[in-house]
Amino acid sequence: LFQREAAQFYLRNTNGIGGADISFGYGVPGSSQILLMGDWNGDGIDTIGLFLPDASFFELRNSNSEGMSDLAFGFGAPGAGWTPVVGDWNGDGIDTVGLYDPTTGMFYMRNSHTTGMADVAFPFGVPNNGWQPIVGDWNADGIETAGFYQPGDASHFYLRDTLDIGMADISFGLGYAGVTPIVGDWVGPTGGALLA
Repeated sequence: LFQREAAQFYLRNTNGIGGADISFGYGVPGSSQILLMGDWNGDGIDTIGLFLPDASFFELRNSNSEGMSDLAFGFGAPGAGWTPVVGDWNGDGIDTVGLYDPTTGMFYMRNSHTTGMADVAFPFGVPNNGWQPIVGDWNADGIETAGFYQPGDASHFYLRDTLDIGMADISFGLGYAGVTPIVGDWVGPTGGALLA
């Protein structure tokens, strides 16, 4: 859990009822920062990060504990309303960041934790349609790619297997109005799965 008003994290190491195994503060209480999670250093453990949309700035930690950012860099257009995404875009075992621009339908991905131009950029989906960008390894090839969740009564997923322009490789209906999509590998090393 992330308690925004206090900028406090509460993490569990098992999928079950119980108190937090880890709790700590990180970030600015009550700010517009957006929570991120990823394996930023390839050690096999996901840790926390934050995206500051007004500055288009990323602050990432390599441990789930209080402290200064281990990685801090700007990427994207400050205050543009872009949505941050996280994934392993090149299969090197390290999660890096990306941005989705809803006004143009463009994705911009970086392969390193540094300021710079996008390493990968491509359009996917329909601009300004209110769909939610999601990321996962849909075909179990070790590379995470983009997708969308279409909310509402016509809930639908549109998933792409490559980081380039094209139509959805996989599309299907799942969910209903008012639900939030989550992505994960619920059954083991056979690729990502979805729950709406």
